[in-house]
Amino acid sequence: MMAAPRHPPLPDRGVLRVASCNASHVLPRIHQLLADVAGFHILAVQEAYVLEHQMARLRDCASALGWSLHAPSSFGGRGALVLTFVRSFLHAATIQLDTEGEFADLDADRFLLVAVGRPALMCGNFYGHASDAARRAQAAAAACGYLRCCGRDAMVLGDWNELQSEGMVGNLIANGVVFPMDTTPGPPTRPGGGRRIDYGVMMGEIYVTDMIQLPGVADHDIVGYELYRPAVQDVPRFTWPRVQPLADEPVPEEHFATFFPDVSFKQAIDEGDTGGAWRILSGAAS
Repeated sequence: MMAAPRHPPLPDRGVLRVASCNASHVLPRIHQLLADVAGFHILAVQEAYVLEHQMARLRDCASALGWSLHAPSSFGGRGALVLTFVRSFLHAATIQLDTEGEFADLDADRFLLVAVGRPALMCGNFYGHASDAARRAQAAAAACGYLRCCGRDAMVLGDWNELQSEGMVGNLIANGVVFPMDTTPGPPTRPGGGRRIDYGVMMGEIYVTDMIQLPGVADHDIVGYELYRPAVQDVPRFTWPRVQPLADEPVPEEHFATFFPDVSFKQAIDEGDTGGAWRILSGAAS
């Protein structure tokens, strides 16, 4: 695993570094946290616990450090549980979630969706219920299903409060709805703990080229990934060759002679010399 460089490459499309961290009250830790992820482009934070009247202060602080801040449209009694920080030079927009119908199980205070870059990478931020397995499963399925309906490159980073080999996340991976961003089994994400409950899943044309894990500001490590999205110009495009239209008129003898200079193809056919005609055709093809 690599240490995060302080000056990452900056393309919208190409190499991108993303990270997730359960910060357990982000406001008093914001300077340290953003310093720790100086080599990243996107940071998903869970257990942020930022009240609505504190958002302006946090937004100003993030902006001064070169980040834009994205928050849910509604706040619970404990404030915003999930926040996403994006480098200011990247185009980013918070997506208003539709929590009606089949997505009624989507917890708007535990799932945040931000479109980053052009063409957009849909970046989900998920915080799973720690003590309610049924609600956690419903919310995870709704979050991944929501992204699948977007029909584009997408990922979800977060504190899932379950291993990616168990529960609903395991089912989603096994059914091919999403793919794990962990390219190899990673270490536990809580110091002294034996479980890796912070990770990412993805769909679309996204390729993980490196996994990164750093000490966090609270009791969860920072889990990061280096991603590659193939540029549009890198994708080969097939173009049909221009084809001469078929002609109904007989081909002139002198035209045949330019292809079959030694013996007339028509003469061989007229004389019943099929072997000679075949040799003429084979020679022309080679």
